[in-house]
Amino acid sequence: MNLNFLSTFLRCFFIFSLIFIASLSSQAQRGSPSAMSAKAKRESTNYRILANYDLVMTSPGDLNSQRSTFLWNGTTPTLGTFGNMNGFTVGAGYLAGSGFLGLEYSSAVQELSNTLIPPGTTSVQDTLNYDVAYVVYDWLFNKAPNQSYEFGLGLGQTLKFQFHNIFTSSGVTEDLIWQATPMVFKVRANYNYHFSSSFKLRVGATYENATSSSLTASANHPTINIAGSPVVSGQPLRNNAGQNVKVDISGFRINAGLVLAF
Repeated sequence: MNLNFLSTFLRCFFIFSLIFIASLSSQAQRGSPSAMSAKAKRESTNYRILANYDLVMTSPGDLNSQRSTFLWNGTTPTLGTFGNMNGFTVGAGYLAGSGFLGLEYSSAVQELSNTLIPPGTTSVQDTLNYDVAYVVYDWLFNKAPNQSYEFGLGLGQTLKFQFHNIFTSSGVTEDLIWQATPMVFKVRANYNYHFSSSFKLRVGATYENATSSSLTASANHPTINIAGSPVVSGQPLRNNAGQNVKVDISGFRINAGLVLAF
C-alpha cells in the first residue's frame, strides 16, 4: 500500500472517530427528557436499509492514455474511453447519536466495445470494475415531518479495483486482470422525502477518493505477450515509457434510491 495514502487514511480515520465520539458525547449531555422527546418526534425509527442507483462520474486520464497508445499485436489500440460508470449501493445502519452509523457495499462497472485485432480473429474488450465495502456515518437534520437532510463521511476497503483486457479467439475467452486494493474515502450529502416514517425517497451527491498508483496482473498468461514477453502474475501495468499507470477513478457520484426504516 502507498505509504502516503496510508498516512492520509489514518489521519482521516482519526478525525472521523473524534467527530463521531464528540457527536455521541454531545447527544448524551443534551439527553434531558425534553430533548429526548424532541428527538423522538424528529426520528421515530432506529434502523434502516437503503438501496441506491449510482452514476459514477470519473475520468481515469492515465489509464485512457495508456490504452490509446498501446498497440495489441503491434497494430491496434482498444476502442473507447472510460468515463461515467453505472453502479449501485446497498447498506444498513442504526441510529447512533445524531445520525446513522452503517455498513454499505457499492459496485460500479463500465464495459467498452470489442476491438478486432488484425490480422487474426482475436478481439479485445476493456472493462473497469469497482467494488468497495464502507463504514459510513450520516448526520441527520430534519427540516419538516416529511423531509430530512444528511451529511456523511465514509471510509472503505476496495474489494475489486480492476482493469480487464478480455480476449476472445475462436470461441475461447481469456481474462487478463490488472488489480489493486486501495483504501478509499468519501463525503456526501443526501435529501430524504418521507412518504411515511418507514418509506423514504433518497437523492444526493458524493465525492469519492479512489486511486491506485500501481495495478498488477492477477495471474500468469503465457499466451498473452506485452513488450515481447508473456504476462506473469504480479507484473505491473505500465505505459510505453515503462512507467506504472496510475488509475484514478475519483470523482462525483450522483445517487437516487429508497430507504426502508423501522
